[in-house]
Amino acid sequence: MTADAGAENGRTEDGEALAHHDGWVYVFGSKAGPLRPRRAFVARFREQDAARGTPPVQVVRNRLRLHRAVNDAP
Repeated sequence: MTADAGAENGRTEDGEALAHHDGWVYVFGSKAGPLRPRRAFVARFREQDAARGTPPVQVVRNRLRLHRAVNDAP
């Protein structure tokens, strides 16, 4: 699937996991290469937009906060 991430195009190439909730698809990943905070991202797009063609994607840089929260949980 091709998506439009605006200014983030070319910086979100390595999706690691997907989740679906309430009509949204969430992508968790990083730019290809070593695991580094500046490469990590969470993105989302509407499932219905993907069915019509190239969906707009919202990207947020999370600096590995979610990764750390999961790995550091008791």
